[in-house]
Amino acid sequence: MARRGRWGTSLAREILQRFGPSHEPTRSDAESLFLELVDAHDLPMPEREVPIAGPDGWIGTVDNLWRKARHIVEVDSRWHDGPLDQAADAERDGRLVAAGYSVARYRYGRMVAEPQRNAAELEAAVCVITGIAAPRTVRWVRRGWGRACCSSG
Repeated sequence: MARRGRWGTSLAREILQRFGPSHEPTRSDAESLFLELVDAHDLPMPEREVPIAGPDGWIGTVDNLWRKARHIVEVDSRWHDGPLDQAADAERDGRLVAAGYSVARYRYGRMVAEPQRNAAELEAAVCVITGIAAPRTVRWVRRGWGRACCSSG
């Protein structure tokens, strides 16, 4: 397959080298942006697409889970804007909270407009609870997020 003159082989090789053979792509641009935010602020990576059950049985599959912190982040698209969708999300969030999880919902616009606020919230929910020390500085990434709000140097 990988030989001179075949379109896409160098791109495929680069993707495999960067992400590895077990890489699972995200389901949306918003989910990709969220993972970039987590990575840019050197926060621990969540488990993705995790089925969750509570005392009354299966609740659903969540976008991102930090198991030790029992913290869930759902990355919502515009499909969650309707009143019936919001009611279903609120009912599901209630079941997750009753099962002992904290739940946060992130939207694309919020991640772009307030990356430092999002990083600070995630640090408080994930790093402080688990005892993982979050770094004080942040790598520069293509979106230009710069330093975390908790930076000291």
